[in-house]
Parts: sequence; C-alpha cells; structure tokens
Amino acid sequence: MYRGGRGGARGGAHAPKAIFGLGRIPVPDGTVTALEDQYQKTVKAEQDPPDLGAMSLDDNKPVRKAQENLALPARPSYGTQGRKITLWANYFQMIPDTRTLLHRHSIEVKKIGKEDGSSEGASQNAPSGKKLQRIIELLLEEPRISQYGDKIVTDFRSMLISTVPLDEIETTITYRAELEDFPPTLRQENYTIWVRHDGTVRIGDLTSYLTSTDTNATYPARLQTVQALNVFLRHYAKAHRYTAAPGKAKSFPTRPRDSENASLGAGLVAIRGFFSSVRLATARILVNINVSNGAFYRQSALKDTVQSHGKENGIDLKKLQSFLKLVRVRTTHLENRSNKLGEDIPRVKTIFGLAVPGDGKGNRSPKIKSFGAGPDGVEFFKYDDSESGGQKSKGQKSGSQKPAGQDRDNTDTSGRYVSVYQWFQTKYKINLDPAYPVVNVGNKEFPSYLPVEVCEVMRGQAYNKKLSPNQTKKMINFAVRDAERNAKSITDMGPQVVGWHSQVNTKMSTFGININTQLLTVPGRILSAPRINYDARPDGSNVFTSAASGTWNMRDVKFVQGARLGPWSFVEFYWHDDKRKATGQQAEEHLLVKVRQFASVMRVSGLQVPEPTRFQQGHMCPITSSIDGSIVNRLRLAPASQSGRFMLVIIPNKADSELYNHVKHLCDVKLGIFTQCAVSQTFMKDNNVQTWANIALKVNLKFGGTNHSLDKTKLGVIQHGETMVVGIDVTHPSPGSAKNAPSVAAMVASKSKTLGQFPAILKLQAEAKEEMVDSLTQMLDTRLDIWKANNQDKLPKNILVYRDGVSEAQYDLVLEKELPLLRKACFNKYPAGEFPKMTIIVVGKRHHTRFYPTCKKDQDTKSGSPLPGTVVDRGITESRKWDFFLQAHSALQGTARPAHYHVMFDEIFRNDKQESENFADTVEDLTHNMCYLYGRATKAVSICPPAYYADLACERARRYLGRLFDTDSDQDSATAADITVHQDLRTRMFYI
Repeated sequence: MYRGGRGGARGGAHAPKAIFGLGRIPVPDGTVTALEDQYQKTVKAEQDPPDLGAMSLDDNKPVRKAQENLALPARPSYGTQGRKITLWANYFQMIPDTRTLLHRHSIEVKKIGKEDGSSEGASQNAPSGKKLQRIIELLLEEPRISQYGDKIVTDFRSMLISTVPLDEIETTITYRAELEDFPPTLRQENYTIWVRHDGTVRIGDLTSYLTSTDTNATYPARLQTVQALNVFLRHYAKAHRYTAAPGKAKSFPTRPRDSENASLGAGLVAIRGFFSSVRLATARILVNINVSNGAFYRQSALKDTVQSHGKENGIDLKKLQSFLKLVRVRTTHLENRSNKLGEDIPRVKTIFGLAVPGDGKGNRSPKIKSFGAGPDGVEFFKYDDSESGGQKSKGQKSGSQKPAGQDRDNTDTSGRYVSVYQWFQTKYKINLDPAYPVVNVGNKEFPSYLPVEVCEVMRGQAYNKKLSPNQTKKMINFAVRDAERNAKSITDMGPQVVGWHSQVNTKMSTFGININTQLLTVPGRILSAPRINYDARPDGSNVFTSAASGTWNMRDVKFVQGARLGPWSFVEFYWHDDKRKATGQQAEEHLLVKVRQFASVMRVSGLQVPEPTRFQQGHMCPITSSIDGSIVNRLRLAPASQSGRFMLVIIPNKADSELYNHVKHLCDVKLGIFTQCAVSQTFMKDNNVQTWANIALKVNLKFGGTNHSLDKTKLGVIQHGETMVVGIDVTHPSPGSAKNAPSVAAMVASKSKTLGQFPAILKLQAEAKEEMVDSLTQMLDTRLDIWKANNQDKLPKNILVYRDGVSEAQYDLVLEKELPLLRKACFNKYPAGEFPKMTIIVVGKRHHTRFYPTCKKDQDTKSGSPLPGTVVDRGITESRKWDFFLQAHSALQGTARPAHYHVMFDEIFRNDKQESENFADTVEDLTHNMCYLYGRATKAVSICPPAYYADLACERARRYLGRLFDTDSDQDSATAADITVHQDLRTRMFYI
C-alpha cells in the first residue's frame, strides 16, 4: 500500500523505456573533475572556518561579518558513497570569446503628460507588458541605437546589453502599433526614454574565476555577468514574431505547424516549449534547458472561445469575465489596413471585461440591463452628428463603438440611446446573437463595447490563472513523457525554438558566443535504500521491509507506534439534488458497513479504534451549498474524547474544493475537531482495503502515532535524540488570487529522534509575496516548547533546518534576516553558554535540472528516469558552494525532478571533530534516508519530509483562505484568526 507524495510508483510490469544517446556516451569532462579535486585539496589545506556558534545573538553584525568572510559554507568534500554511474544532464556548454566585453545599460520609460509635456511618474500608467515591449522595439529603431545592429540585445523591459559602449541617450518615442508605418494622427502617445550606462563586464573575468583554485578568489560582478548573458540568451525568442516568451526564461513556438500542442478545452491550448537559463559551474559556463509546457488562449473566433468556456464552466459570467480579462483580440468588422509592404495591420483591442452596470461616467453613461448583458441589453448614447457610434471620447479611435457623452456638455441632448445590437445591424449589416455577452475593450470610465462576433482571439497569449480539474488532467496527459523523449526534444527542438543556431541568430557570432548543443554527461552515484522498520512481532523480534525501487508495502506489518482513538463518528455530505445518490435507511446501513470495514483496516494497521458512535439523526446529510448551515451542525456532533475529537467526513467528489475548504477551516480553526476527508466514490468501493489503509496512515499521524521508522544508525547525528529537525516554507498568492491575498509561512519541527511527528504552526506574512519569514522567532519558540515537553524537559543541542522555497537570489537574505531571528528564539529559551548548534539547508524543487540514464541498469523501468537514490554533486555544481542534487524517489510518471539541496549555514556537521568523516557523504546520506520517513506514504519522496510537511501546512493555510486564493475578486482581508489552529490540534499533525 502506498499513497501520495511527490513521485511514487505503482506496481506491475513495465515495458522497457528507451535510453537517450545509447551507444554514444561521452565521458564526463576530465578537466572539470581534475579542477574540482584540486580545489578540494586547497580547501583541506587551509584552516577550518570560525565557529559561528559563538556569535552574539542580539546583534546580527557578526552574522554579516562572517558571511562577508565566508560567503556560504565551503564545500567540505565531494560525496563518495554509492555505486558510481554516468548520467546525461539537461545542460549545454556555452563557449564564449573570453575577450568579449558586455556593456550594460539601464532603460527607463515614462509617458509624457498631455498638458505640460512632462513625463509621468512610474505610478501613473507606466507602460508594462506588451506595450513596454513595443516601445523598446521602437527604441531599437532609433538611429543612435539601430546603427549598431547585431551588437545590441535587450530584455525588452529594463536592460540593454551591447558589445560597444553607448553614449547616454534621452529620446522621445511616439507610439505606433506593430506593422504600422506611422503613428496615429490623433491621440498620440509619447514616451521619454533614457538609456544609461550601468557598467561593463568582461566574460574572461568570469571564466577565470570559475577555473581558479584560489579559495579567496572573488568575482563581484558575478550576478551582473550572468544577467547580461541571460539577456543575450533570451533576446531572440522575445524578438521573434512567432515565439511567445512569457515571463523571463520560457519560449514557446506559437504557430501550430511549428509546435507540439493539445487542446485543454474551454478556449485553451497546451503548447510545448522550453525553459533556458545560464548556470555557472566549476570551470565552465552552462546553459540549463528543459522542456516546459504552458497553457495559452486558443487562436479562434471569440464567440467560439466563449462557447467553449461555457461548455466547461456553465453560464458563469463572472468566471467568464475573469477568463477574458486582458485578452487581446483582433476586430474583423472594419476595413482592412495594410502597410507599405502590403502586410495586413490588425486592429487589436484588449478586453477589459464584460458590460457591467455602472460603466462610464456623466449623464450619458451606457445603459446596462445586467452584468454581462448581451448586445440587446447594452445601449450607448449616439449623438446626431456622430457617424461612428457617438462622440469619440478619451482614447477612442475611429470606428469604435464607445458610448457617447463623456466629452460633451451634459446638457447636450441632440441624440438618442442605441443598443449595440441595433448599431451593428444598421451600420455593418451584422445580426448578433443576443445570448452572448458583449465585451468592453475600453475601461471602466470610458467603456467601448464590441460583440463577440467581430473579435478573434490572437495567438501566443499565455494563460496564467488556475486551470480547472479537467484542464489540469489534460495538461498532465500532454506534459508527462518519459525521460528519453524529453531529452530528445531538448536536443532536436530546443536550440531551434530558443534561437541558438548561428545560421538564424546572427547575434551569436557578433557577441562571440557559441553554444554546444550536445547534452553534457556528469558523474553520479546511487545511494542504497535504508530498511524500513515496523512494529515488533509478539516475540520481540524486529520487523523490517525492503524498499526496492523506492517503494514498499505494509503487508503483515503494523505501525511502529499505533495511536489510540477515543469515541469518534462519521458523516457523508451529498448534494440534495443528486438523483444518483441512494438515500434512506438502506443507504445509511450500507455506509455504516463501509465505515466499520474501514475501522477494521485501521485496527489491522495498528491503530486502537473503538466502534464509531451512531447519531440519532443519521449520518447522511444533504446540503444545498458548500457553506450550508447543516454542515457545521452535523460536525458539532463529533463526540468528546480525551485523545481528541474525530470525524470521518465523506464528500461528493474531488472537485468540491470549496466544501473541503469549509470543512477544514471549521474543524481545524473553529471547532477543534480532527477530520479525515474521503471522496465518496473512492471510499465506498468494494474490496477497498488499499484505499482504507492509505487513509489509516493519515489518521495515525493526526493522533500522534508513528507509521514507520529507520534503523537509528541511518539517521546520523539525529539518532542521539539531541537534534530537532525543522522545516520552513512560505506560500504566496498565485495568478488568479485576490489582490489582497496574503503570503503565509509555515514551520514544522520534529518531536523526537524517530522523526515520526512534525507539528506545525502557521503565520501570516506582514507583506504579500515576501519570502523571508518575519515571525521565525515566535514560531521556533513554540517548536522548542513542544520538543521540551516530549524530551524530559530538555532542549535540543542541535537544530537542523530545511528551508523550502528560497530562490538563489535570496540566499544571502537567509543569513541576513532569518538566521538572526532563529538565534533570537534560542536566546529566549536557552541558558547562557548552552546555545544549540544550527545548520540551515535550502531545499530547491522549482528548478529545471533533470538527469537521464545512460544505460539500462541505471534506469527506472517505470518512467525511464534514473533510479531512486541518484545523487549528483559534480559536473554542474560549483566547487565554492556546498550543494547537491538528490533524486530519492521513483517518478510515478514522466521525468523525475531531483531536489536541489544547498547548505547555507553549518555548525553541526563541520564542527564534528571526526576528521576521517566525509561531511558531504554525511549530509547526502542523512537527507536521502529521511526521504523514506514521509509518514503518509509507503515510498521515498522527492524532498525530505521536514520541507515536504511545511509545504503541506502551507497548502492547508491556502484552504483556510480559499476565498482569497481561489478567486481574483475583491474579498475581506485575511486576519491571523483565519489561520490560527484550535488549541486542541496544535501539537498534532492536523495538516496531513
């Protein structure tokens, strides 16, 4: 039995997967390996770093001083444990001309005001997105820049890179749309642009730094050089008409003939593209390139898009408005325009929303019958002398249908109201369908309405909001491919899409940059899986099970520590109008049979479980909405229990996220009831032992049990019972969330040396999208109290922190901001002179590094990925940093993603005086073994449990705040009370 988690696998036979590059495997670069080894010899010959544990706790100056002296902890060694293998890595080598100088220039753009000709500030409609990109395209045509041709690249946002120095430039650009020969004669938009020199970097200085074995060598312009190289790397895709480059690092071919794509339904299409980014490694500059799959609006008639959206979502006009907001459309009802080259110039509009009562201003505002009204329900005021649908107002172009009245004296009554339906029938001889809403392509104050019949959705527009469950399923089906196919796409299609062939990208030769589009090989190792411990047999002998391929089962074994449940009960919520749902006494009895069978499975697994408590009102509860009052009334019936109140809650289906969110918030925050939710269709199946056993894993954890353990020798320093393991993560609002949605931080920490329990605490961040946690002192205070209560009133001597979610650009901030806050908690709790040692390891999971096996024996036959336990700390890493990639799990499907671990701060391992010990092996092996201790699955997971549990706790916080995270409409702001867990649940794993 097994369930959940990142990665994982199901049993059964699997057809062999192809091996990428079989028969032509280059040996990993020996020069790189030699340089790595030489650097290690230099490190070992020098003194150990100072003891950072002696630093003042109430002054972070020593922390900053140590950081300046050490940067990050030096790599103590390379790992040696495990069977040695060779792997492909999704990296190309960049081969630059070391003589090349890259001149960095900042770009500042401000719109010129109408009255005084002054430039507007950044907060006053500063251009962004497509508008900003087009302005910079026009800047590149300015003679003082265009004269340099291929010697200039830009990110089309704020930076310009050149191989020649540019004088400071201040110029005025008059906006004109793409393909237009001249700006419009009326309502021109003018922008002032400043181009300022921002420094020069020499590529040779970077390569010299990367090949140096001097441990004191530094390169202050490291980030600036990498940034400049990334601008060069991505310029081609951003400038190419038929490539979409949303964000900073992704490129997607948008013409169907050039791309692999699949329909997602509801007006969206999935497109396969590529992520690319410059990475630095020992002795060389690399380019990380990976397959990336994105959702885009399908190029089609807007009417078809609305119809497709309706099939998926029903008639939900608010959801439709959110879906269409900021979508660019091409209008089709006006005469075509052409430029001097005979190219068609599209008339492009951007959808602001649907027609809404209250649009416009003044006495002649539009008349809107209802939200999302159709063409016969939207009327604008047409003045008698207006031939184009009324007086043109602010920003209106000839031929648009903007309501009149905004620019007229409100006493002028020489006109009449005309519906959009009437106007298009009279003016353009187009009969409109009144069942479809019109769209507003103006704004709230100055609306301009168009019917869907005259609009076409333009291609290449990324969809950045949350996909529906059905679309997510289709996206997964499209995206999931075995390792060999992804590797082949990278080498065959990647360079073409991103533009790394000098034949098509002439800037490569001008900049003196070449990219070898052959994947690199790197040395790796496969670590042995630990044995899994379960409850001892009656004769006292230990029970072990092996974890072949990173998975195992619980057949004939019991939890290491089974929890005791007190009185408990159950309820099934179902929709009152679900005609397929059986109700009545017979259905109640059938439900009771299934629940009793589930209770039996819990007992077999090792839980002590009494018979469920029966309710006089029955256990099947019809509801009319996800916040039906009967929900809380039924949940309140959970019987009192010294071990904690518990209710098994059966819900209609997985798509009922609002119902699930409501149940969890009520019980976790308001009522103090442990709940275990299950989907009716899954829970009620016959012969359902595996599903029930998987649920039992979670119930045991919620009530303080430990599902399985490892031999203590596999946990290194943790085995002595003096090390508390901590996980920290932060979750942020996603695209599609409300504007006032907060960021939430979570901290989990172990209670004992078995690592079976990790209670959590949640805190709102002071600012949304702030990654550095500002409540760490209070959060760690509470974790230390729980440890002390469970360890004979003793505090831990070591605190090992796994910090999830920190980007490389924020590494310094972990030491500058978070470390002092953690130390302050220790200052509050520990006697003077007894402060604990601390190590902080950042866990990276949102990266794009992938590995591919080079031979069959090193391949996971289920997915074609490397075998579980694969670790890489050479070839694509830097000698000066202590990091490694670890793929502990077996991928359920697709290409496995390894976790990237980076030691940011270390007092625990390097201060161990066992000089013969390889500290790299110690950390890699400990982290790998912990991946087998994830409590709610019988398999190794892709990131170590402390970080994983913190991620789950963050996800639970998102459930509590579903009203903010799951909608983009304005909502009441979150408060601390919204995520403060009930006191009866705080010392348990309520979030599992």
